[in-house]
Amino acid sequence: MPIPKAKVDVRLQPQCVLHFGGSAAERTSIAEDLLGYASRHLKGTLGLACRRAGGEAGWRTLEGDLRLPGSVPSDAATSTSSTPACRRFEWASDPGARGSLLRFVDLEPLGGRERSSTITIRFESGGYTEAMTGLVRWVIGHLPLTWGVAGWFHISDGDRLDLAWDRIAALSKRHWAALPGDAPSMPFDAMEGIPSVGWLTLVGSEWVRRANLRLGEAAGLAAQGVFLRADRHGIALAAGSAPETGDIHGGSSLAAYRRVDELLTPLMLQRARPWPGAFRDEDVRQAWMGRFREPEAWLRADLVAP
Repeated sequence: MPIPKAKVDVRLQPQCVLHFGGSAAERTSIAEDLLGYASRHLKGTLGLACRRAGGEAGWRTLEGDLRLPGSVPSDAATSTSSTPACRRFEWASDPGARGSLLRFVDLEPLGGRERSSTITIRFESGGYTEAMTGLVRWVIGHLPLTWGVAGWFHISDGDRLDLAWDRIAALSKRHWAALPGDAPSMPFDAMEGIPSVGWLTLVGSEWVRRANLRLGEAAGLAAQGVFLRADRHGIALAAGSAPETGDIHGGSSLAAYRRVDELLTPLMLQRARPWPGAFRDEDVRQAWMGRFREPEAWLRADLVAP
């Protein structure tokens, strides 16, 4: 009897991922502010009904507003001896977490290197555009983020990382504007640069100053299909008026994505640490990250895992 091939579920779903650093107290404050916004403006849209923390296998019924459970770290309690290396909290629309999701992953430095903490907001596939753009407008006005991206993502909830990322790599050959989830190495990479732009790409004010970005006038960018919004804590660039998966078989235009990639060249990640699956190959990884600059390299990339 032939052995059945292992299968993984990979689906396209709209998502926003925000990266940020700072002390334990600063990271907690960012998460609490975002949860407050989500309670006021997104709870109904996301339909969040359950929650879990850390390594809990089961989900608990969500009652009341979104908030972090347990004690809040202070600036005095930031050492690895007194602060968990990783805190993880999730709120979802269903216990399988296949619908809407809000996740906060808080990471302490490791080996003397700062790691990016993340907030992920995953939407149902229908009627999310207005909620996502409203969220991004609020974020750049209220949160000291490092950078973030929003748009279509390839999502896999299983634990077969290599199989899932093999499938994501194959799908990415067709859907050029859809992003993979965060690789295990992303907390380190995210502090060094942006691996890819999305439909909405956010850059915190510190990185904007550091790179001395020259974006030009908003009106001039709009003529190129790129929309710029600036606020107290950073900027957001939109590649077009609506998100696309970048389906090259369906005739999607990638011109606006290429322009955003070009505008943010000083901040783009130059070299990423290994990712799972076919992306473990450095040539494949680099070709995907540079696909808007050198499309032929991504088209030629051999996805056979080494």
